Amino acid sequence: YASNEDTGMLSAIDLVTGDLPRARLTLLRAIDNLAALGDRSARAMVQIDFGLVEQELGDFDAARTALEQALSVHTEIGNRRFMAIALGYRAGVELEAGNLETARAFYVQSLALLIAIGDPKLEAIFGSAHGVTLAKLKLPDEADRALTAAEQAATIQGEPRIAATVAIHRGQLDFALGNKAIATSRRASATGLVEQSDDVRFALRLLDAALGSELTTTDSSTRSALVVARDASWFHPPQAAERTDLGKRVSLKRILMELVRRRIESPGISMSREELVAIGWPGERLEPDAAFNRLSVALSELRRAGLRSVLLHRDGGHLLDEQIPVVLE
Repeated sequence: YASNEDTGMLSAIDLVTGDLPRARLTLLRAIDNLAALGDRSARAMVQIDFGLVEQELGDFDAARTALEQALSVHTEIGNRRFMAIALGYRAGVELEAGNLETARAFYVQSLALLIAIGDPKLEAIFGSAHGVTLAKLKLPDEADRALTAAEQAATIQGEPRIAATVAIHRGQLDFALGNKAIATSRRASATGLVEQSDDVRFALRLLDAALGSELTTTDSSTRSALVVARDASWFHPPQAAERTDLGKRVSLKRILMELVRRRIESPGISMSREELVAIGWPGERLEPDAAFNRLSVALSELRRAGLRSVLLHRDGGHLLDEQIPVVLE
């Protein structure tokens, strides 16, 4: 099979292009191989990528665990650059999860290390995300300074993906200042780059969540319902123009139907990975890694199909947001 170096390269390509299920499985194999070889440094590097995959798949707890493990090893070794990377992406998990003060603290630590060693690329990536955090904390002047510094670092770097990431993050401050049209126009910076950069996708997820927040947070009583067919053959996401047809995707229908049942009978109670695997693939004997990878693929498909804001990860499991009504038709 592929060498550890080849495996790491393949998983990095899958992560960058957004083939998350494949990246996740490849990274798990690389982590196991490197652990067997006793290469803690390389394993910690791979764990950072694994954390990013888990975050993009919506499993924030798994992302935190992987990034904390990577940070611990790089701190022990004294690799300041990878300490900064682990801290920066750890901050990103908290930012996306809405834990703003925690995100801010991690970004400050990361940027202090990056400024000391001099890495304009990472300063631009994490500095602009820090600016988003400050904008969300209603600190517009501090946010503007952080974003301006990131823009200057991106100019030094001269890489389109970095410039796009920073520009999209700037949209958060535009939105916070009431310039929604300008914020929306920032999305155009991602044209042609979404499949080239996980940092661009992260910036887009944050901006899209902010732009969509006006529809869902002004008055919770006006939120649209999630409408699901009684056989789960289709669903209509909240505030979506059209419904999504699940067709012959039997496992997705089984998982969605069980999540709906749990939402109706026990709102706010999550389902474990083991429960969902048993529902999605009843009677099949699967190795744990293969089973959980299948589940990650299925949940990712449901989120991409329109359930990103509804299908949550909480308390080590998954559930449908109890704040959003569910209607069976």
